[in-house]
Amino acid sequence: MTRCYKVHDISWLENRQEWAGLETIFAVEHIVETKHKTTKEMNYYISSLAETPEKLMQITREHWKIESLH
Repeated sequence: MTRCYKVHDISWLENRQEWAGLETIFAVEHIVETKHKTTKEMNYYISSLAETPEKLMQITREHWKIESLH
């Protein structure tokens, strides 16, 4: 199972002006269940895109597909 969590309001983030064009902070959670255990991994991202959580998750999937080829 994979979920995406997006922070809609980043006005609380100190020094956000140091990242030109920062629009979004989001996290992608991956949960893998096997017969013996469940593992959970959370990856955090910042982006200049103001997209839906679904689109952000799609973008990160595409990115990691390319990374796995290297």
